[in-house]
Amino acid sequence: MKKFLILLMSLIITGGTSFASPSSFVGCAAPYDLSSGIGRTLANATGSNLIAQQVAQSLIKRQLKKESGEKFKVKVSSYSMADLKAGRFKSLDISGENLDLDGVFVSYLDFKTLCDFNYIVFDKNTNSMFFKEAFPMSYSIVMNENDLNKTMNSSGYAKLIRDVNGLGSALNLFKINDTHVKIHNNQFFYVFDYSLPFLGGHYNMIVEADLKVIDGNIEFKNTKIASKNFSIDISSLSKVLNYLNPLEFSLNILENNNTTMSVRNITLANNAINVNGTLIVDKNTVKEQK
Repeated sequence: MKKFLILLMSLIITGGTSFASPSSFVGCAAPYDLSSGIGRTLANATGSNLIAQQVAQSLIKRQLKKESGEKFKVKVSSYSMADLKAGRFKSLDISGENLDLDGVFVSYLDFKTLCDFNYIVFDKNTNSMFFKEAFPMSYSIVMNENDLNKTMNSSGYAKLIRDVNGLGSALNLFKINDTHVKIHNNQFFYVFDYSLPFLGGHYNMIVEADLKVIDGNIEFKNTKIASKNFSIDISSLSKVLNYLNPLEFSLNILENNNTTMSVRNITLANNAINVNGTLIVDKNTVKEQK
């Protein structure tokens, strides 16, 4: 069971690819291959199922700590010890607060399985997992202004700025010196400090943007330069702004070669950004431990 749980955590929290469209997942499977009803009753009566759940939770917490360096709360619900060892379980819930996940900062993160029956077979000989049924999970993330700004100071985000500056320098048009975000009265502002070589000097631009979910991605919409005295629509620059979107960059922590990811909703409340969506590993997926 230990290797199975370690591999499962590796699948959930590591990897990297692009966002994908919703998967072919159509619904949850009814439970099958379970141990006998008498066996499950005895497992609950003797407490062995509870012990198995506690052991699984401890192993997952340990692996998450090893992979990310952060502490998580974990809750596992199983049918019986025998079923859990065989990769059949009811649910899994993983959550954490004030996390630093490889340079991406979040105030809150939560994963929950969406099906009451999950079936993942671990093959000891090949050290791999086989998903006998689709494995869908919901996720919820909360990020505040401080989280995003600390993330934007990471080396990964700095590369995005360098890429854009490479284009600006080649055309002798501009150079972005600094970027950060502000969230005020539940409105999102993107602040640029930039230089214009042909004019000289430093300038500041504050862009106000709506946050929308488009085809499973978070995009800036209705962008405009914010000023007390005037407002200029700059929707034509949305493509460049979305390339530098710190929210899309932050959600890279959930991307994985074996998963289909989709953002469902994004809202601003209490001056924090709330994002939720789904992660789905399709049926018959094989995940090998490297």
